[in-house]
Amino acid sequence: MDIGAPVTAQDSPHWNQYPYPFIDGKFDATLFPLAEWREASRLALSVADVRNWSAGSGDADDPMLVDEIRGKILTRRGIQVRSDEILVTMGAQNSLYLISQVLADRGVTVAIEEPGNSEMR
Repeated sequence: MDIGAPVTAQDSPHWNQYPYPFIDGKFDATLFPLAEWREASRLALSVADVRNWSAGSGDADDPMLVDEIRGKILTRRGIQVRSDEILVTMGAQNSLYLISQVLADRGVTVAIEEPGNSEMR
């Protein structure tokens, strides 16, 4: 087995008998809040909700999403910001592009960690 490759359930057929089975893609199903997950999915994917969240014009971030990020995620990390200081991007690549546009210029030397995001290079 390659030392750098993730361990799979096929590599260890009795993976669930270990006290701490760090197996890629496996988890203790008894610890997963399945009923809550199904209810949240049902509510989020109702016809009325899909119509509501898909009707936006795309010219601004969703204020409810920004509030959730500001109030529940950032505060747990000790970050206090106003709603107008949050920008929701289309993904990691988009945010890295925007950051590089703000921080880098032709005369600026930039260092990238290795290993790092190869697409950023």
